[in-house]
Amino acid sequence: MQTIKTIFYTSLVLVLSLTWALAAPVSPVEKSTTADIEQALDKDNLERELGRKLNFAERIVLKRAKKKLKKQAQRDPEEKASGLALAALILGSISLPILLIPYIGALGVATAIAATVTGAVAQDKSGSKTDKFGKIGMWLGIGSLILMLLLLIWAWSVILSLIAV
Repeated sequence: MQTIKTIFYTSLVLVLSLTWALAAPVSPVEKSTTADIEQALDKDNLERELGRKLNFAERIVLKRAKKKLKKQAQRDPEEKASGLALAALILGSISLPILLIPYIGALGVATAIAATVTGAVAQDKSGSKTDKFGKIGMWLGIGSLILMLLLLIWAWSVILSLIAV
């Protein structure tokens, strides 16, 4: 049984490291301004480029695209979760399950500490208390640390009771 666990964890680490190593690098994308996109979505410009008039369905799609673009331009950029807040949420979410896996529980402690720190930094950087991802990630990290502390106290009491017998 021990060899099966060892093989499983070794293959898991190998697969994860290969996935990370083979991930394709992300190339930067040119950012377009709203004015550039609106000019590209102008009905007259499109008809000139196509060399024909737009049909009814194409005009409807064009109007919907313009409306979505205006909504997106009006949206507050602070609404979007920061990368640190998202990282805190992910780290906090994976710290609990990792904490309960035998032999790699220490990795769960490391991810819980990282979630707590990144969540606190994300809240400080955003300046708004509405950044829920950072707050949730920070509290998941704190909860994982408290759970680990309780598990250590329980394990220590079991060890002491076995020694006393």
